[in-house]
Amino acid sequence: MRRLAAIALGMAALGLGGQALGQAQDRPTADVYIRSQAGLPASSARGEIEVVDLGRHQLDLMLSIVGHRTAEGWRVSYVCAQSPGCDPRRFVLAKDFALSADAARELDAVLGRLKAEPDAEVPPQAPNMACPHLAVAIDDRGFKRRYNRACDKGADLAELETLLKGGLP
Repeated sequence: MRRLAAIALGMAALGLGGQALGQAQDRPTADVYIRSQAGLPASSARGEIEVVDLGRHQLDLMLSIVGHRTAEGWRVSYVCAQSPGCDPRRFVLAKDFALSADAARELDAVLGRLKAEPDAEVPPQAPNMACPHLAVAIDDRGFKRRYNRACDKGADLAELETLLKGGLP
């Protein structure tokens, strides 16, 4: 079951990069599938920042992290699924929280860097089962961009993901 889900998620992640922002797809994307494991609706996978991290291997964490800009700062919807690293008993962890004011300022600084000078494209790597797969979509205040990375996330995207995790696995 886990192997089948990993294959389906890999195929869905490839579809995530090809669709326009807000465009519907015929089959669930990886983020929707991850969130369904926590009982969340597909609509919960949408926000100003959407991050999907499929991990390095089949037993690694699969993450769907969504950032929502609010009048008070940033709210984060975090789902970790299909790994004992999420929760040793349920294999899924879902949290909704507000970023601290400091973390929100840091996140806005990362977004500013990405907007001013987009993260340099990471050279394509040969397919490797040990590589993490990361997809990021940003649609914030007129700044729209999608990133799909394998093996090397790049410094700004890695920092963006770390800030949105808020210390969670």
